[in-house]
Formats: sequence, structure tokens, C-alpha cells
Amino acid sequence: MAPGYGISSIGSYANDPYFMYALNSYNPNFMGTQQSVQAPAAAQSAPAAAVTTEPAGIDPTFKGSEKDDDDGISTGKLITGGLLVAGGALACLKAYKRGDGTGLKKMFNGFKQYGQKLLGTSAKEVAEKAADKADDAAAKISNIIKNGGKNLQECNIKNGADNIVLKGGQIDSIVQTTENKIKNISGISLPNGINLNSKGVNLSGIERTINLNGKNYKVVLDTNGNVISAFAGKNKINPDDVSGLVEKAQTYTHQLKGIKLTLPDSHGVPTDYTRNYHISVRNGNVVDATYVLNGQTKHLTEEQCKLLQETIPGEIAKFGRAKNGYGLNPQECIYEYADKNRRYLFNGNSRKVTEAYDIKSKTLRKPKDVEDYITKHGLQDIITTGNLPSNMEITSAIYESGAGNIYTIGKNGKIEKIKLKNACTVTTGKGKNTKTHKYQAGAEITTANNQIDIWRNGVYGNNSDYEEVSKLLQ
Repeated sequence: MAPGYGISSIGSYANDPYFMYALNSYNPNFMGTQQSVQAPAAAQSAPAAAVTTEPAGIDPTFKGSEKDDDDGISTGKLITGGLLVAGGALACLKAYKRGDGTGLKKMFNGFKQYGQKLLGTSAKEVAEKAADKADDAAAKISNIIKNGGKNLQECNIKNGADNIVLKGGQIDSIVQTTENKIKNISGISLPNGINLNSKGVNLSGIERTINLNGKNYKVVLDTNGNVISAFAGKNKINPDDVSGLVEKAQTYTHQLKGIKLTLPDSHGVPTDYTRNYHISVRNGNVVDATYVLNGQTKHLTEEQCKLLQETIPGEIAKFGRAKNGYGLNPQECIYEYADKNRRYLFNGNSRKVTEAYDIKSKTLRKPKDVEDYITKHGLQDIITTGNLPSNMEITSAIYESGAGNIYTIGKNGKIEKIKLKNACTVTTGKGKNTKTHKYQAGAEITTANNQIDIWRNGVYGNNSDYEEVSKLLQ
């Protein structure tokens, strides 16, 4: 293989009328194909002033979810859920998967089927209808393919412990990482200053000891609450072979005090009772609730459990959460932290290291080494179709917008930082609350103190530029 691993995104689709028509269709919804919109004169002429500093605050978080359209066509993403990489005409796109890992071929076949289902007409009419529809994902995909490659400066893809670096639509390097488990961890402790709130510390999993029918089992769950392994003593077992083990491992209990609930009294009259309840919750549902009356334990009925859940939905949602939640003990939470030389798994309560691994890394740059790696790991699709296997994820991307601003995008698929090409001044508030924010060329702004929101909303052209990139992440 020659140096530089370019990715062809079009290939055999050049003769496909559905694809080519959508590819060449004008799409007003994609701002990257248009010239940057000039800011209104009023905004351009805002008086210069000294930079103001907003009070320090908590970084705002973006709340939202990634959606796949029911008809098999998804909105292109730079991050999370997969990536389509195409040299010369490629951007980070969401891999169009439905559990079996599909690439460009199925993606564009899905585009055809979607259009035919809507219209049942000719190829040109189908493509024209889809390309003109502002919210149609296939039209956005064609625009991203045409314009994304040159703008995608860098993208980091995680393959297990390894990191694949893409630059300019090519594989630039592969950082290969190997780990050796340390058998004797006595005396090994976390680096000084590392705690649950430190950067780079993540919840790795949950380990619970479950007593069932007089026997103890250790059950390991992932961060979503799925049981991934179980042990009887030192012997690994199939958790499904022990009746009730999975259900009990996924059930969290807690004592809630002073809960007011309207229930029928002994005569059937609705009456307000304020009691302490011992509640069991599984998969977000109250499966049992008890209280003590005159020294006897009473159970709520199934309907009363539902009523209880409707009364305190916010409390129920906390069950099974690792932080500030109910039913999960801190010692059951296992956290992970890694530096350049070692990876640690540690108990969330005592910070005691439960496992440790020595890390060794080497960077592959030579064409032969890179080719051998992608062949060994079955990653040829990255350089042929741009399709990522489902077990890979994006850790970061750097994208240059049409206006020349440099966007840094995190592994959560959200914009984290913007390096500005041009200086601008933004004025917020009115009267005594007026504030002037001056941004220099080359300045880097983040979500801290709402700086990105202030910059993007202060000038129309800024918002257009921001929306151009945001639409790639939807």
C-alpha cells in the first residue's frame, strides 16, 4: 500500500442516478456550501470596549440524544455511534448501522428505498424530492461527502486500547497500546491527588455481592446495569443458569422517609398517609414497597406501587445510579483511571486499587506497519468504504468551518472549544445590565461562562457558522 491511506467515498456509486443526483443537488440547509453571511451593520459597528469577565460558574452541559430515523436513514454525525471516513471527499459521519454494521452501500440503498417508499416514482424524481427536503438526511449526507474531507483536520478513533489518527482523509498514524496485568497489586496505590472527581476518572463497572437461597454470588454489571459476568466463589458461572440472580442483581433497595401517599383506609376512604417506605426498584420500576405498622411489615399492592412511583418519579429515577443515587453502595462502584504508564481500577469508597495494568505504547507510521495493523484487526473497511466496526468509537475531532473557525469536538459529539479566525465584539443586555464582550482573532472560547453561546448569539454570522457545524452532529 502506498503512503497515505486515502478513502474513496464514491467508488461504484458514480453510476448510481439516485446517489449522483442527490450528490449534485443544491441543499440550502447545509451552510458549508455557502459563503459566510456578513453580520448586520449594527452588530459590526458595536463599540469596542475592554474585555469583561463573567462570574465563574458551572460549565453548561448539552442535553439531548442521538436519534436514528425509523426509515433507516440517519442524520450525519462527526462523533459517537460510528464514523464514515472518505479521503478527498470525506467527513466524520455517523455509521449507518442497525446492529449488523452497514457501510456506504447499504446507506445509499436505504436512501433509494426511502425515496421509493415515499413517492414510488422515477430515480430522478425520488432523488430530487429527497435532496430538496431540508430535513432529509440523505441530502445532508451528500453535502457532507462533497465538502467535509478538506474541513476535517483531524479525527481520533479508538480501537480498543489503540488510537487511529486521521488527517486530511488519510490514516496518519496508529498508536498501538498493550497492557500487562500486574498479578501482585499489594503496595500499588492511585497517584497522589486522584479522586472520584479528577479529570480522566470514569465509572468502569459495578460489582455486587448477591445472597440468593443462602449462597453468595459476585455479580459484575456494566455502567448501564447489564449483568456481564457472575462468580460462585472463584468459579465463573452463567448468571442465567441461577434462577433470579440477574433480577436480584439489577434490583436496588433503599429506605425513603416521610413519603406522603394517598391510600384507602380500612373503610375504603382515600386518606393521606406519611410513612417511611423500604422500596425495591428494578429497571426504573418500583417492584416492591413495604412499611411497618404496629410492628408488622406491610406490602403495597402492585397498583399502590405504581401510585408511589407516580408520586415521587424524581426519587425513583435515582435508583441504581453510581453518584448521589439510591440503592447502590459506594463500595460496589469500580472506577478507572489511566496515565501514560499504568491503568488502575479502584474501589469508589476506599480508593483501594483492585486491578492494575502496565501500559506500553508505540506509534505506527510506516506504510507497511499501518497496512499490517489494519489487516490484522480486520479494519480494511476504513480505507475502502469508510465504514467503522460497531466496537469502535470516536474520541475527538477537529473541524474547520466555512468561515475558518476551528471547532474541537469531544467524544460525546458536542462542541467543546472554538478557535476564532476573526475578532468581533458582542454586546449583551440593556441599560445598566449592558456588557461588552471582545473576542480577539485566534482566541479560544469554551462553554465556560456561556462564552460560546454569547459569541454565537451575538452576531448573525457567528450563529450561522455554529449551526453549520452543529448540523453535522445531529
